[in-house]
Amino acid sequence: MPHVIEKLHQDHEKVEKLFEKLLNSGDGAKKTRETLCQQIASELEAHAEFEEQVFYPAIKKAGDGAGEELKEALSEHQEMKDLLERMITMDVEDEGFLDMVSELQDSVESHVQHEEEDIFPLAKEGLEEDEAQEMAKRHDSMAKEFMQQHAHR
Repeated sequence: MPHVIEKLHQDHEKVEKLFEKLLNSGDGAKKTRETLCQQIASELEAHAEFEEQVFYPAIKKAGDGAGEELKEALSEHQEMKDLLERMITMDVEDEGFLDMVSELQDSVESHVQHEEEDIFPLAKEGLEEDEAQEMAKRHDSMAKEFMQQHAHR
């Protein structure tokens, strides 16, 4: 049974690959860029929703000293959401589009590094194995539900 941290790490890797595809897309790849933007948006939004509703509250409850780390993580989420909104409303053929995507990617990478270096160790320390496995199941069901709800935006 996978641990919730494995699920979140897989999310991080998936989004990283989507960013790479998007940033390496050619100038004439309008449809591909639009599709990748939607995939990135859906993945990041579903991931953030799970963390904010399930993962972070469990970490806060499980361990001391987590408050400041989680406060910073929530601030990073807000920055990512703001940049994400700019990306999805921007024309993929605009001159500054790839710069915007790079800025979002940098924001996400910074958050991922913070999470994997500072928050995941708190989760490993503070969560019981059965709780972490149950959260992994909840992660999958929430992600599936989110993708179904946002499939036609």
